[in-house]
This record gives sequence, C-alpha cells and structure tokens, in this order.
Amino acid sequence: MTVATFHVATLMVLVAQQAVRVLADEQLSGLEGRINALEKNNALEKNIATARGEASAAHLLASAAIQAALAITSDREEVLAQTGHK
Repeated sequence: MTVATFHVATLMVLVAQQAVRVLADEQLSGLEGRINALEKNNALEKNIATARGEASAAHLLASAAIQAALAITSDREEVLAQTGHK
C-alpha cells in the first residue's frame, strides 16, 4: 500500500465516521422531538384529568349544598318549585 492509498483510506474512514455521527445526531434529535411530544401529551392528559376531578368535586359540593338547604327547609316542595326542579 502506498502512502497516498493509505491517506485516501484514512480520509474515507474519517468521512464515514463523520457520516455516522451526523446520522446518530439526527436520530437523537428525532427521538428527543418524539419524547417532547409524548411529554406534552402526558401533561395534557394530566390537565384533563385534573379538570375532570375538579368538575366532579364541584358537582359533589353543589349536591351537598342543595341537600343541606333542603334539610333545613320546612317546606321542600316550595323550595323545589322556586328553583324550577318540580
């Protein structure tokens, strides 16, 4: 093998190594993007679950308030008629 052939072979190896690094970087970048998208989706799902929980809690509190109001009222039928629930 001549010196020139050796240098060409070395250069080819360096170019191949650089190409592998570039491809690896692109793949990592793509994976990071997918991971970020999954994290955003997970955060959105958590926000939706929180909103549902808050809505359920509000519904339960409203129901409890209505039951308490009816419990201390002597005439339930009149209260229900005034609120349009009769």
